[in-house]
Amino acid sequence: MNALKTRYSIIIAFNVLLVGLWFGVRGNYGGIHFAKNTSSESLSKQNTALKSDAAEQDNSQEAVDIPAKSAIEITRTDTLVRDTEKTVSSIVPIKQDQPMLSLQNTLVVQEVPFLVQAPFGEWNKAAFQHACEEAAMTMAMAWVKGESLSPQQGKQTIESITKFETKKFGKFVFDTSLQDTMEVMKEYFQYDTVEMKQNIRITDIRSALEIGAIVIVPANGRALHNPYFTAPGPAEHMLVISGYDPEAKAFIVHDPGTKNGAGYRYDESVLYEAIRDYMTGNHVPVKDIRKSMIVVRK
Repeated sequence: MNALKTRYSIIIAFNVLLVGLWFGVRGNYGGIHFAKNTSSESLSKQNTALKSDAAEQDNSQEAVDIPAKSAIEITRTDTLVRDTEKTVSSIVPIKQDQPMLSLQNTLVVQEVPFLVQAPFGEWNKAAFQHACEEAAMTMAMAWVKGESLSPQQGKQTIESITKFETKKFGKFVFDTSLQDTMEVMKEYFQYDTVEMKQNIRITDIRSALEIGAIVIVPANGRALHNPYFTAPGPAEHMLVISGYDPEAKAFIVHDPGTKNGAGYRYDESVLYEAIRDYMTGNHVPVKDIRKSMIVVRK
């Protein structure tokens, strides 16, 4: 009987243990399930919070970018305005009666050696009486080479050019046209930095002088009204223009037709009206007025 009770007690205790274990396991799984639910809700809340933070950050970034960009633009605009103000303030206003600073208002003169076409006054000799073209070429080339020019050197050069022309044209000629003068200059002196320009105006001559060149022009010497010429003056003449005086509106020339021709000044209008080309030969009548010049550069 006592053994039976003992066995029954053991069975009951064992059942109680089984029931306890079952509820314990269920509670643990429940706890795990609850923990899983808690973690999911936490992650969900965290994701929501992160999205919210990100949205706030994006909105905040836009809010920062716009003012920052505007600030840069404003800064650049301010700088541009300040720079513009500085530039404007640095400009000196020019009065209406104040002359503009340019070569057109500046005395321009090239230092050209002077040579009268009859270096020793031998005007009675045809070789010198008609040597204005040869003298003009000689002066121009002495300027190109940077050489001085004595009367003796000038005389010898004139005579040498005359001999060259006599051979070239087949006879001695009093006058050489501007085209032939340029060709002789190129061939005799072996120099090509010369250019003939036609239909010129006063401004063309001045422009050539302003770039540092000198100019050779043919002219009706009688229209120059030079008081040093033996009346009525040469109908065919050639001279070197070495400068321009804007204040006097006068060309500064080396006129080989007189010993007083160094740096002689002709009114720009007087000289321009006198300019006319002529034919190669012995006083060939001029039919057409052709205003031309030779530009000589170094």
